[in-house]
Amino acid sequence: MDAGPQQHQAMDVDAADAQALAKQLRALDAKELLAVALDALKRDAAPLAAALAARESKRPKKRRRKAQKPMDLTKYEARDVALWIAYDGGAYRGFAAQEKAEVDVDTVERQLFQALEKTCLVSGRDACAYSRCGRTDKGVSAAGQVVGLRLRSVARRGTAFEPATHPGDALANTERRDAETDEVVPNTQKRELDYVGMLNRVLPDDVRALAWAPVAEGFSARFSCASRTYRYWLARENAHGRPRDVEAMRRAASKFVGDHDFRNFCKMDVVHVSNFRREIYAARVEAAGPGLLRFEVHGQAFLWHMVRCLVAIIELVGDGLEAPDVVDALLDVARSPRRPQYALADEAPLVLHDCAFDTVRPVPTPEALLQLHEHLTRERHAARVALARTENLLEKLDGFGVRAAGAEVPWARARPPLLAAADERARAAHRPLLAREGGKTYEEKVAAARENPTKRSKFEACASKRSENRGGFHAEKRRCG
Repeated sequence: MDAGPQQHQAMDVDAADAQALAKQLRALDAKELLAVALDALKRDAAPLAAALAARESKRPKKRRRKAQKPMDLTKYEARDVALWIAYDGGAYRGFAAQEKAEVDVDTVERQLFQALEKTCLVSGRDACAYSRCGRTDKGVSAAGQVVGLRLRSVARRGTAFEPATHPGDALANTERRDAETDEVVPNTQKRELDYVGMLNRVLPDDVRALAWAPVAEGFSARFSCASRTYRYWLARENAHGRPRDVEAMRRAASKFVGDHDFRNFCKMDVVHVSNFRREIYAARVEAAGPGLLRFEVHGQAFLWHMVRCLVAIIELVGDGLEAPDVVDALLDVARSPRRPQYALADEAPLVLHDCAFDTVRPVPTPEALLQLHEHLTRERHAARVALARTENLLEKLDGFGVRAAGAEVPWARARPPLLAAADERARAAHRPLLAREGGKTYEEKVAAARENPTKRSKFEACASKRSENRGGFHAEKRRCG
């Protein structure tokens, strides 16, 4: 049906209005046009917003959960423990927390205290008598780091339980009493909290609690430690495929054993350390599986970067770039008062393997060991898969052909002479350690620290503390150990 006269008239009016509106909009600049568009949007959205608000008001309101009150640790007894932990240091800037550093610096100790506070085992670092056995640097791992601290017990405040109770043992005087007769209910003694399980549930996968043991009040993980053992894994061949001289490496390692001044085998920190003598009980190089060697060093204590310096020298000896006797020369401070410049060994293969104590040993529970075994089995499988992918890629390279002497030669055949040439160039470029320029002597470093306004106050404070301790590390160890 055709539209009537009135409809045609309305359409003409609408068209005229639209044209007039378009003409007005074209006359506006961008800012004015945006304001008009926003006003129109508000007018159109108002009815929809009102409808949604009306519908929302008819819904039953959800009850808000009350904020959970923090646990009152003063209601519980606390006990002194030694805690064994392991970690992969690849993702961390060392073990010790960096309190004055920027917020995003992550360390193993930071993760540990986050877990301790999350499980309500401590109220804070300053209130738990915390001590650590050693500081590992960025990228260094540990299989047996030990910390000492005071943790919340399952026993209520005022309970006279035996502090030396081991994991899994029942605590005396923690039985439940009958409400009517006030008599002790048999077989209701409480067992100590599962510190290992509690921590491992909240720690990241690359940090694991291993075991704990009760210790006496005043225990210091640092000064009570009798010895420490480090392990470092090396390749049997250097980067160019040349087999290393294992016997020469063993002769060099044996020279570290004994009481020596290791200032040429460390990063000298004269602000905190004045005595660079350390006693090494054992040092050996041994086979550690296909294509690997393992350097193990066992000693009372170690200096900053000391193990990585020892490994750096052993590698030079194994590569035939230095003779084993270079160790004797570097240990003779009168002959070599200045540490020659040489690169540290990489940090990734280094592991703090064990911290030993005369009277304290870890007491893991079967449940904790089973959980750790399952976790490490998964980690081992992932590592084997990663190794298989690398081997597969190396096999892929052998399938390529390269141009050599005007002809295409398989890479597997072209590789050996190229690697041999690269090795010869590296050997020719090597400068003997004893012929290299040395750094500052200990006395020069001390003088520089005293002249530096920033370091002077710290140097004097540390020197005063060492004097009060009657000889620093060794006197403090005798006092605490």
